[in-house]
Amino acid sequence: MVMRIIISMFIVFLVQFPMIAQEVNIKSTNIPVDETTGRIVYQQVIQEEGTKLDLFNRAGEWLHQFYANPVSVTKVRDAASGLIKGKHNYKLIKVDNKGNKLDAGTILYSFKIECKDGRYRWTVDELYLKRQSRYPLARWLDESDPSYNPEWAVYLQQFNDFVWDEFVASLKQAMVPKVEKVEEEW
Repeated sequence: MVMRIIISMFIVFLVQFPMIAQEVNIKSTNIPVDETTGRIVYQQVIQEEGTKLDLFNRAGEWLHQFYANPVSVTKVRDAASGLIKGKHNYKLIKVDNKGNKLDAGTILYSFKIECKDGRYRWTVDELYLKRQSRYPLARWLDESDPSYNPEWAVYLQQFNDFVWDEFVASLKQAMVPKVEKVEEEW
């Protein structure tokens, strides 16, 4: 009798465990992972009016608005190919029980803006936690890892929000052609 109860409880546990694992995987799907490399890669192609040079120049102006020191951030600025490459970092914030904001680390990331006639593509990739050795952020998605920390999901969401709400939103706004006002002659 006791053995049946134990076996029944064991079977119930086994049946519920895969459901929990599926919930976790569903929650982390908003973080884009490259299937071939297993790394986190944000990328989008956007249709926009303008030649390759026009879009390249708008992206260059955006760099000066978005980054405090755009010259040190960008590694490649090639107008002929319409390519801008750069590297920067993002500070993670941890909020303690008292509401104080604490430094939780720094994410290093690379970005690329590729311009062609009538469209451009932005990419944010090569995400690493700044440590003595490079720690890929894609490892934070593996909740089965024995060293997994539940705060990592919060930090990934912080960076995800930064990419979509700050980086991409400001880039899209800067890439829209400015309306030129024609002065009336009288």
